[in-house]
Amino acid sequence: MPTATKTRTVSRRPASPANVAALFREWLSLRRMERLTANRVTALRDQLLEVVEKTGTVDEKGHQILPLPTIVVDEDGERWEGLQRQRVVTRTFDEDRAVALLKRHRLWIGKEQLRALEALRAALPALSIDVAPNPEAMLRLAYEGKRLSAEEFDGLFTERVTYRFVPKKV
Repeated sequence: MPTATKTRTVSRRPASPANVAALFREWLSLRRMERLTANRVTALRDQLLEVVEKTGTVDEKGHQILPLPTIVVDEDGERWEGLQRQRVVTRTFDEDRAVALLKRHRLWIGKEQLRALEALRAALPALSIDVAPNPEAMLRLAYEGKRLSAEEFDGLFTERVTYRFVPKKV
């Protein structure tokens, strides 16, 4: 049979002109504590990431993992076994590279034609016309027209690698 949990109610003073200054002072104090806590959490995360980077092992996905020497149990009873510096790769479509590639394949239209197509698209919103290179159009070019190699398509994107702190539960 599940046990009932007690909830603690905090008595609140109703806001009034007489206590508004005290309520505002408490709000300011809590906001400052929140800011200080956030700064400390960030500093601890950065220290932990540094330890994982220096001493962790790299898995097949490029994540760095550091097992904790012992299982850590938090105040909520959650059990933690390790830390991970998770590798995150972000690919961004590079429009300048796409334009250069379209020009190389003689598929780029001039600026005057582009302006005319943009005006037409504005006049007829239901009309679907690609007026600028986009990843979907480049993918169609790659696979339907067989004009674009996989290497050329991959070259249309810039990759940025960042890392995220991920504690690992048991």
